[in-house]
Amino acid sequence: MRASATPHSFSLRRGWQCVDPERFPIPDAFPFTIPHTRLLAVNHYYFKSRDDFSIKVARGNPVQIPRSMREFDDHIHRPTAEDGRLRHFEAPVQALLAKPHLRLNRPATGGIAPGRCKEALHAVNDEVHGRKADADRLRDLHVRLADISMANQMSDAPDTNVSLQVWLLRARLAVTGQAFATAEHCVRQSLLCGATSEAYALLAEILMQRRELESARFALSLARMR
Repeated sequence: MRASATPHSFSLRRGWQCVDPERFPIPDAFPFTIPHTRLLAVNHYYFKSRDDFSIKVARGNPVQIPRSMREFDDHIHRPTAEDGRLRHFEAPVQALLAKPHLRLNRPATGGIAPGRCKEALHAVNDEVHGRKADADRLRDLHVRLADISMANQMSDAPDTNVSLQVWLLRARLAVTGQAFATAEHCVRQSLLCGATSEAYALLAEILMQRRELESARFALSLARMR
């Protein structure tokens, strides 16, 4: 890491890249990234005990945000409910911990040179829109898109259009696999790279599949305006 703007936004050293659980690069600026927690989530908690928080207040923080014990009192008096969403992760995590030899032993970009991203992207695009792929082929295409995205981000001048097309192709793969929630996430992430008619049309298609008709019609109207 080169620098930290906030506890949630980092600037990495040249040649290094932060990735999501599926190996897709995450932009440095946290607010411009849509969280995706299908494979991995880390819950961290702002409050612990009163004593812990008093130490936090006294210590201060690197971004100079003032804290007071009133925050703790306000938090304690809020309505609370038990959150058990992490329980279903326990068994898979324990299974992975039991296999420490598992490592991703391959080049970060899959051997794709930064200057060849568009060429590699065209090849994947042809396959995504070509014959229907089985599960193994879908996984292979997904990995190749991750490689392209990583190579693009590690280049001297990352191409925003490559990032946009990678997200849209990821969405197409998710639709093929009937993973409509993931597909919608990918389309919305692509919109951060550029609002295109293709993205809105695909979003409308996904929303139709999810029976969200009013939202689908709105997305389609945006596609027609582009």
